[in-house]
Amino acid sequence: MIGHDLVYGLATVLAALRLTELVAIDTIFEPVRQWFHRMGFHVLSCVRCISVWAAITATTLYLTFPMVNVVIAIAWVYLFKAELIDALRTPHYPSSVVVLRIRSDRKIEVAYTDLEAHKVLAVVQIASDVLAARSGTHGGVDAT
Repeated sequence: MIGHDLVYGLATVLAALRLTELVAIDTIFEPVRQWFHRMGFHVLSCVRCISVWAAITATTLYLTFPMVNVVIAIAWVYLFKAELIDALRTPHYPSSVVVLRIRSDRKIEVAYTDLEAHKVLAVVQIASDVLAARSGTHGGVDAT
């Protein structure tokens, strides 16, 4: 069985990560960060700066109340899992791309693009010509 020290040690590292994100990045701390900015202190927006204080806090918790780190670590794991699933579900296309969908009624739909409209129309026209040539018809695909 894994020793408690190893579990609490890992929880301490993950708790430090979560505390860093909480203070330096998360929306809930935005009013506090803005207040510090108005006072001339920009330390709360510095991930490297906050990580030192988060590590000190997590280490202190490890020495006094180690189970608190476990709770904070579970929060980090949950958020990491949610971000990972979101990243895997979101398609990542390179720049200058057009994704076309050909419907069963032979109409072309633009599923995704980051190009200007005139360039998209040119691509759709080329796709229409290619499909027409493959099917032996002339202009048999409508662009929508």
